[in-house]
Amino acid sequence: MNNSIEIVPAERADIPEICRIASQVWGKVYSELLSPEQISYMMDMMYAPRVIESELENGHLWYLVKLNGSAVGYVSIFFKNGVCKLDKIYLYAEVRRSGIGRAAIGFVKSEAKKHGAKTLILNVNKYNTAAQQAYTSYGFKHLRDEVNDIGGGFVMDDFVLSLDIE
Repeated sequence: MNNSIEIVPAERADIPEICRIASQVWGKVYSELLSPEQISYMMDMMYAPRVIESELENGHLWYLVKLNGSAVGYVSIFFKNGVCKLDKIYLYAEVRRSGIGRAAIGFVKSEAKKHGAKTLILNVNKYNTAAQQAYTSYGFKHLRDEVNDIGGGFVMDDFVLSLDIE
């Protein structure tokens, strides 16, 4: 079977699809790492339609990841001080470990290079070992530990990972 992977720019009309994917993926990814209250808080903080719309209007680039024409995930990036920040990358569980994540990272590196970035960074939860292993396999290196107060009595306890863009 020949699988066709596409990564296409998301537009305002795609916000409901992004929200649908996020609601299905997020709970599964973080249910063992974060409290239900923190998951709910972060979903509203990052995935309320108004938030995504504002990001689209203010320089964040969102993309839908498609497999054979169907959305199976999303990516969000932005640029600051010559660095590309991979802000979000999530895929449905059933397509993980299929090469789609690697293709998405390759796409992000290409976009970063087009925008003149020399470095790609991302945050990953310190306890999300599966994601850490994937990022390490893509060549990311530990840059620093970071704890960010996100309000509501919650923090994001992350590693910041870095990848030099050739």
